[in-house]
Amino acid sequence: MNSDLLEKIKDMSKNEQKKYMNVVNKMENIPAYNYNEAVLKPYNYWKQQPVTNINETVILNSVIKKDFLKESPKLPEGYVFNTFDKNNNDEMNMLLEFINTYYIGNPSFDMKYTVDHLKLFLNFPDNKPDLAVKLYHEDKLIGFISGSLKTFVMNEEDNKVGEVNFLAIHKDYRQKGFAPLLIDEITHRITKHLQNDNLPSIGFYATDMFLPKPFASAKYYHRPLNFEKLLKCGFINKKDIKNLEGSQKFYDVSDIVSEKLRKAEERDLEALYELYNEEVKKYTFYEKYTLDQFKYFFFDSPIVETYVFVDEEDDELIEDFVTFYKLNADTTYIEIEKKRKKEMCGPKGAKKMRNKLVDVETMKSDTINVLYLYFYSRSNLTRTDLFAELSRLGKSLNYDLINSLNIFESGLELENNKFMEGTNGLNYYFYNYKHKYIKSTQIAKMCL
Repeated sequence: MNSDLLEKIKDMSKNEQKKYMNVVNKMENIPAYNYNEAVLKPYNYWKQQPVTNINETVILNSVIKKDFLKESPKLPEGYVFNTFDKNNNDEMNMLLEFINTYYIGNPSFDMKYTVDHLKLFLNFPDNKPDLAVKLYHEDKLIGFISGSLKTFVMNEEDNKVGEVNFLAIHKDYRQKGFAPLLIDEITHRITKHLQNDNLPSIGFYATDMFLPKPFASAKYYHRPLNFEKLLKCGFINKKDIKNLEGSQKFYDVSDIVSEKLRKAEERDLEALYELYNEEVKKYTFYEKYTLDQFKYFFFDSPIVETYVFVDEEDDELIEDFVTFYKLNADTTYIEIEKKRKKEMCGPKGAKKMRNKLVDVETMKSDTINVLYLYFYSRSNLTRTDLFAELSRLGKSLNYDLINSLNIFESGLELENNKFMEGTNGLNYYFYNYKHKYIKSTQIAKMCL
């Protein structure tokens, strides 16, 4: 809570203070999505964790607790933690259904994860099998969280970090304090592995919620490829469009791709790995891969696609590359159609049965095919050429939309390249590590 608020509370009578603090404590379970909302929350759980305080300004990057080891939390009777068996197909399908039901959701647009999305994170090379945790209550799955040990570069220093993802809680248990228990358990397992290697215990996570305290924040931007469909589904709000015909022409894109662009092949692996390592030197925060890890992510997954820009005369001479992954969204919307309906019409005393045009609402559903920009190098391409070529490629592959965070060096140029500013964003956090706040354009890490 900020100092101004604390001073105001001190000036209140005891009864007023009690009423105010009762309201504040009730806010503990209400998510905050920006700083102004966050400073009103008590954050009772996060106050006890080694994280940056909500009003703290970090001057020096540093580990908070060098000998930090989180104990496994005690669960109420009837609850138990189990390690997820990623090699069991039945468990994988059960987890997929759980994630698609209780993970990040939107009432109108439900992200549809697949087994391949889960495997991409859970099967990361050299990952520890116990870093995928299920929470059961009397044989019922009510929660899940996973972690992956990775190397991140922060201000030119390599750090082994536990990246946490896929925190999901059954809706009936969200207000009962089980999310902190899952976080404590995955933290316990990650710190145990890191300390076994004599490494400091550092965690990384990203969420749209504002917690104590992000070291960076980014916004989503959207490049429509199928404007008419996105408008029909309600992804684009008609009220925001002043000139419908002009907007359709503005976002219209060809599906003819340049001959300089081709899908990456196995022969390109080492060249792209070298290009990646050279490109990320521009940034303050990024993920560092071994050659095997790079191949796993950029080449081997069925949901990730990598394309290369080659010399016009020699398709083995790679100039730049772009990588994206697919994550579709199911959508429901109301379509209003004019239909003829027989009704009694006319003045009183002379009413007749006539056909009348009326608005009929019909519930419809559809799938939006979405391309998420994951990484690109830009050594030889201009920003305009890069985004124009990506748009044509997305159109040729039947995507309806390109999503991107305003990260990378071109993050602030997205609107100039026909990307719409979105309403959501993503905050970047470290656990047990204080990091000076950095701009989104200093980041080269897109989170799944």
